[in-house]
Amino acid sequence: MIKLPKGLTTIAVLGIAIQSEIEAARYYQKIRRVVQSPSLKDKLGFLIGEEEKHQSILTDYYHQKFPGISVSTPFVSAVPKPVIPQKGRITVSTLLRAAMKSEEAASKFYRTLAGRINDTQGSLLLKYLSKVENSHYHLLKNELELIEQGGRIKGVKTVYQMDRAVHIGP
Repeated sequence: MIKLPKGLTTIAVLGIAIQSEIEAARYYQKIRRVVQSPSLKDKLGFLIGEEEKHQSILTDYYHQKFPGISVSTPFVSAVPKPVIPQKGRITVSTLLRAAMKSEEAASKFYRTLAGRINDTQGSLLLKYLSKVENSHYHLLKNELELIEQGGRIKGVKTVYQMDRAVHIGP
């Protein structure tokens, strides 16, 4: 459940949303550096591009709505970040599950915000982003299912080399 302060202004909502997209792109960049599957690297590259595009869309809308006012993002995002262990070996499945939870939270976040601001264009934009984040969840879910099935599709060579463990962090 995402808890947001009541009475959020459009400017605050956009700052929170922009920060969320920045953090999502960073997370996917981190995962992309450690996975071995070229196919999964491509999908993560797509997601990085999507999150960067969302940041750009939100920033453009911010500047359209508030010309001359610098974008201000919160130090701590209101959208839950992916939670992964800080030490040791972490599987690709673990990273994808964490990303799925984050995409699900982002979708709910945007949907919740869309209903709380008094800005029709902004509300439509947030509803759109909610749907796109939901599509990211399903893309990740499909990748996870393929990994959990051993990366094999009948009649096709191995797509993934199973769920290789990766190491991230210190």
